[in-house]
Amino acid sequence: VRRALFLAIDRRAFIATALEGNGLVGAPMPSRGPWGIPEDDLLKMPGYRQPKDADIAEAKKLLAEAGFPDGFATSVMTRADATYQKYGTFILAELAKLGIKGELLLRVTAAFEDALIKGAFDMMAHSEATALDDPDLRFGDFYISRGGRNYGKYSNAKIDELFEQQSRALDVNERKKLVREMQTIILQENPD
Repeated sequence: VRRALFLAIDRRAFIATALEGNGLVGAPMPSRGPWGIPEDDLLKMPGYRQPKDADIAEAKKLLAEAGFPDGFATSVMTRADATYQKYGTFILAELAKLGIKGELLLRVTAAFEDALIKGAFDMMAHSEATALDDPDLRFGDFYISRGGRNYGKYSNAKIDELFEQQSRALDVNERKKLVREMQTIILQENPD
């Protein structure tokens, strides 16, 4: 189901509408940074391709295989803020293409943060940033089992292992290879 949702989202349309053109298509690491998957490569991958027809067809197939051929009902929680409301509204419109009916739940910041920490949400529309373009910060916060902002409680022993290896790697090219492998796994498992 997560894979289907990941495939359905049109990232270019999100940038054009919800971000008013101010953004870049990226993966776990920014595509234009030293650790990211180059944008040209990324745009050939499922979930990033244009047009979205093949991704939507695959998403519908996956939902049907998961027992949801007509979609399902869910909610998307976000902060009660005009910017985040645009994010949530966009996500719900994209999921509607799969027959998913969603409710936008707006929360004041304190209630939103409390729900994030407790994991009390079906889905959320939010953005988080790190101060530096560094895999230790990005993966350490969002994707390893003990990550501080791993709100969906994602856990993958291979990611945890690769994280430790890349963090200790002294050779930059070896570290880049390990970071690319982590991103590839994340893009297949779609935890966020």
